[in-house]
Amino acid sequence: MKNKYKILLGIILVLIVVVLLIFVGYNVHTNKIKKNSAEVVVDGELSINYFDGKKIEFDKKQKEIKFSVINDSDNEVLYHITLNSIKKQSKKVTYTLYQNEKILIKDNELSLGDNNVSSYISIKPGETQTYNLSLKNKNKSIILFEINIEKASEEDKSFSQIILNDNVVNKETKTKVGEEISVADEGLILDVDDNGNTFYFRGNIVNNYVDFAGKIWRIVRINGNGTIKIILDENIGNSIIYDNGLTGDRIEKLKKYSETKVSLLLNEWYEKNLSKYDKYIAQSKYCIDTSIEGENLSNYFRINISNIPTFNCLGTKNNSKIGLLTVDEIIYAGATINEPNQYYYLNNENDNNAWWTLSPAKDSVEGLYYYEISGDGKINSTSTGESSKNIRPVINLKKDVEMTGNGTKDKPYKLK
Repeated sequence: MKNKYKILLGIILVLIVVVLLIFVGYNVHTNKIKKNSAEVVVDGELSINYFDGKKIEFDKKQKEIKFSVINDSDNEVLYHITLNSIKKQSKKVTYTLYQNEKILIKDNELSLGDNNVSSYISIKPGETQTYNLSLKNKNKSIILFEINIEKASEEDKSFSQIILNDNVVNKETKTKVGEEISVADEGLILDVDDNGNTFYFRGNIVNNYVDFAGKIWRIVRINGNGTIKIILDENIGNSIIYDNGLTGDRIEKLKKYSETKVSLLLNEWYEKNLSKYDKYIAQSKYCIDTSIEGENLSNYFRINISNIPTFNCLGTKNNSKIGLLTVDEIIYAGATINEPNQYYYLNNENDNNAWWTLSPAKDSVEGLYYYEISGDGKINSTSTGESSKNIRPVINLKKDVEMTGNGTKDKPYKLK
């Protein structure tokens, strides 16, 4: 009798141990595994390996942090990366992010709060994407932050996610960017900017309309940090010179973009038309390519001769809530140098006025020349900053702005 009791008790103990092992194993698989400082987090189809842990604290001059993302599903998945800075005693902290040994973001400043490292990044079934985050801490101050990688979900109602849900993301264009105009709807296309993956519209787009502040705008792209760049669908109604015929070192003076005539007018227009909507508009960096190649601006050689546009800033970044498009962004949208295009979305058939871009073209004895868009949609570089052109304001909406609509002309995206 005693032996039977012992056997029964043994069986019960074995069953309890098995159940506990299953429970622990399940929780490890569905939540996270810790080994030393490393963590593995499973988020649906994604396995995220934080080799140095999610929460990072250091007071060294430099720190290298590694993590990876694995897609365990049979479908393509989107995710984004944020750095939540909890403690930072110095402004001189920057980070560079490498994806599979390729620079994704370079020398961005780490600020307190959420740092939007990327918009949504796509990962193929079975793919592993490895990252190296390199931080520079010049003053060796105490830094404490957390890395967060989050999968996109259908419940995400942010504007950037709505745009992605409403469009198929293409990896390649149908026409050659910089060499051919785009007259068809090429859709939403993936590329890279200073902040990570950017998604831009190209060609005769019919679903990138936005009704904001009582005006119609067009979506240009989702920026690498997840904000949404939009441009007014028409000019503001009066022309203006870009600058006052800058003298002396024109390039150095142009770097002070906020002092130019065009910048002053944009800020006045913002106060009159957009100040009530300020909470929806992101402070952004507008790039003026003031880099030099030989005796002139590199812009002219990149755009007019080599046909090499880029979303990366090669010049001066100006912080503002309003600006203009660069010539590079207009080329990605579907334009080329000196060839008309009346069929891409930036050309408004009801507006035949030329308008300024943000980009200088060349420096000469006559003055600084700037890229402009003519009434028939082509890019010109034949006017100095003392000429009068119209302007089409550009703003960046915060990525978590909630919108309704589907982006068509009849049902544009609109604030909830």
